Amino acid sequence: MASLDSPSWSGSAETVVKILHIYPVPKVLEISQSAALEYERANPTVKIEFDYLENEEFKAKLPTLLQSNDRPSLFHSWGGGVMREQIQAGVCQDISNVIDGDFRDSFYPAGVHAFIANGKLYGLPDSVGPIVFWYNEELCEKADVDPTRPFRRDDLQPRADELWLAKWRRNSQHGSVPHTRRAPLA
Repeated sequence: MASLDSPSWSGSAETVVKILHIYPVPKVLEISQSAALEYERANPTVKIEFDYLENEEFKAKLPTLLQSNDRPSLFHSWGGGVMREQIQAGVCQDISNVIDGDFRDSFYPAGVHAFIANGKLYGLPDSVGPIVFWYNEELCEKADVDPTRPFRRDDLQPRADELWLAKWRRNSQHGSVPHTRRAPLA
């Protein structure tokens, strides 16, 4: 969940916090609504509004919403490149100083890391899932690549190049060349 500059203000001096998300799962909705009501009771000048969009609709509408006067205060993000573009555009707020200590430490570190850019924190994970990487042991060995060593996404492109070259070398030894061109990792 990424954070924007400031909550919206209504004419009645009530702070409206708009949350835009993609998970209209009943149990998640129940937990979110319950937490919002508890917060509103403790902070009577704050009103929390939720809006949920389907995944593709969310991706299509968010850029326009972020440039409007009706932009959300908090919104779902996958972190990474799109979030960095939003940070560069000035629509995300550094929350490093307000999310610290025990609360920040209660999140899985890899999940928090997804929302860090230039050493600053711009969001927190609401879920973390594994990414499985399958590999051909023989081909990795021939390419002198150790896929069991921890590595980052930035390490994948050189490794993909190495593996593609190893496949090309292997096939060229047998009189054929791979029929597909290597595409860079997005």
